[in-house]
Amino acid sequence: MQTVAIGGGGRPGVRRRVRRLAGTLHGESEPGAGTAIRVARPAVPLLPEALA
Repeated sequence: MQTVAIGGGGRPGVRRRVRRLAGTLHGESEPGAGTAIRVARPAVPLLPEALA
């Protein structure tokens, strides 16, 4: 797992970035336990035609 800082944009910005990578975004939150955000994307980039 890799941790990265993303400046600005909040959740909608993160969602757009993940969508551009053909990935998925999952979040879990529990009172007193914090929040976990998981981003998954294909290991091999998609061809531009597949994104159209």
